[in-house]
Amino acid sequence: MWSKVRLTAYITAGFGAVATLAHMAGLAVYDPATGMIDPAPFNVNLLAGVVAPVVASFVAGVAVKLGWGSK
Repeated sequence: MWSKVRLTAYITAGFGAVATLAHMAGLAVYDPATGMIDPAPFNVNLLAGVVAPVVASFVAGVAVKLGWGSK
């Protein structure tokens, strides 16, 4: 069974990995003196336009797989 401490450590490590990958991809700036990661500016409308169809397709695939909507 997962303890709260182990779960917190895994979540923190996951955030650290995502921040590291964002910095390596040039999407964020890391300040080692403060430990802060500042994301680069991005267009929210473009992000929503790209992410929404991908998520919708995934949810539709799950619905078909699980047979949602069938009687």
